Amino acid sequence: MTTGPSPHAVAPETGHEDDHALLARFADDGSEEAFAEVVRRHTPLVHGVCRRVLGDAHAAEDASQAAFLVLMRKARHIRRGQSVAAWLHVTAHQAALQHRRAAMRRRRREREAAAATVSEPYEEPDRDALRRALDSALASLPGMQRAALVARYLQNKSQAEAAAELGCAPETVHTHVTRALARLRERLRGRGVAVGGAGLIAFLTEAGAHAAPAGLDAAIATGCVGGAAAGGVAATIANQVVVAWKWALAKTIATVAAGAAVVVAAPVAVIVLSGTPAPRPGSEPAAAIAPAETTAPAPVATWRCHDLGIGAIAVRADGVFITGGWDKRVRLWRADGTMIGEGVGHTHAILKLAFSRDGRQAVSASTDATAALWTLPALSVTATMRHDQRATCVAFAPDGTFATSGFDGIVRRWAADGGALATMSGHSRPVWSLAFSPDGALLASACDEHLVGLWDAATGERLGELVGHGDAMRSVAFSPDGRRIVSGGNDGTARIWDARTRQEIVTLRCGGLVPQVAWSPDGRWLAAAVTGQGVRLWRGDGADGSILVPQPTMVNFAFDTGLALLTSADDGVVRRWDLTTLRVPGSIGATP
Repeated sequence: MTTGPSPHAVAPETGHEDDHALLARFADDGSEEAFAEVVRRHTPLVHGVCRRVLGDAHAAEDASQAAFLVLMRKARHIRRGQSVAAWLHVTAHQAALQHRRAAMRRRRREREAAAATVSEPYEEPDRDALRRALDSALASLPGMQRAALVARYLQNKSQAEAAAELGCAPETVHTHVTRALARLRERLRGRGVAVGGAGLIAFLTEAGAHAAPAGLDAAIATGCVGGAAAGGVAATIANQVVVAWKWALAKTIATVAAGAAVVVAAPVAVIVLSGTPAPRPGSEPAAAIAPAETTAPAPVATWRCHDLGIGAIAVRADGVFITGGWDKRVRLWRADGTMIGEGVGHTHAILKLAFSRDGRQAVSASTDATAALWTLPALSVTATMRHDQRATCVAFAPDGTFATSGFDGIVRRWAADGGALATMSGHSRPVWSLAFSPDGALLASACDEHLVGLWDAATGERLGELVGHGDAMRSVAFSPDGRRIVSGGNDGTARIWDARTRQEIVTLRCGGLVPQVAWSPDGRWLAAAVTGQGVRLWRGDGADGSILVPQPTMVNFAFDTGLALLTSADDGVVRRWDLTTLRVPGSIGATP
């Protein structure tokens, strides 16, 4: 196993990093500054929850510190894409409840439960009852609904800001908030608190305006990182919260095991099977495969390429690879993992990268709503292409022209020098992935509308679409011979299509979101990145079983010919996996 040189990254300005980047810096490098910034951002939210539950300023400060102590211990385990604010809301609520239970035990008396009287909704709620019940009811909401409500009201974010944080379209945030408000009123009514819609929104807005005591964030950060809280009330509460979580997890696992219809030999198989979404009626083609799997051996090489997470990776035909990170930097690497150079052309994290066919250029997409064209190996930016919202995807055509798209749903074609060629409007939702056919005639776009758009690359005319997924589309790619298309989506499947007839050939159940799909350059392998699992590999036709290349965090990948696979993740590390010795379950021989 080899290790490349330490990257020469300059730490980005803390105030411009997102929560996950800050937690990654703290978890990997022990950056107290990064953790203190997370505490500063979220102390009003956390203290507001604890104050509403406990009704006592000093108790709320202890519970708030306990919540951040739990965050400090779990910083490495919060998934990218999971709202840190929503996670902290639940943790703060649990910490406040543990504090209240401890106080009840110390006083050796039971708290009398007020008789719940359900009345018809009225405009002005019982504010004391609502204050006591709000966070318990809010914590019981489904994850995305809770995260949207927390962002919009308890953090006072605009719909666009909430969408950017949660990684979805503004319209999706609106839908989540609307459903969350209706469900929250039902949960409150079940707790004996009747409140009208306007009264609930007004109370949430006031709760979002809560100001924590001056200096509390600094005191909490110092106590957590500096060890001042190691033996105090906050530490005790934090331990109780973690223990409660472990018991809850154990009960969940026991329930799943007791209800299983088959005996499963490996725990990983339980996770994979239970995570497979049920097909929607009429959505499954004749061939739907959820095959046996095997796990790839350890990587043959690893290189730490960025201090923070890696958002994109691409490989050139000669083995040279390029990475783009949350640190806003693009780096070029030799096949042995030694760095060739570094360039800075974005002000925010980089999401996608692609090489031109001749390998002399690369293009990147960033959350700063721009795409950048790079010359190689100098890694200098020769053109910057702008979108109205964050740019999410890029693709080169064989002739050196390229396409970009993003949250604005507009696909744009650009000349090899970055000059505008065409604008393709037709999507009303964010586009996550683009792919040109090998001959450059077709352009495919995967979007949140649950479909893949097909375009005439030369004229920009919309030719048709691929429809069959039951949720938002995240990825699309053509086979090397151009005869097939593969798509991946939030419905937990990858689907192979006939490019000529646009008919679905096979469905591959992946058991998680599929943010990236691709064939190897020689067509022997088909791969899909699966959130929370790693990369799944099939034979090029999708037949037989799959091989899992394990990667527990958010993962990107790129093929190095058909002999190796490079993966990158939010730990800043690139891993190289040897494909020559792998055997697909159900097939004969070492490789497809």
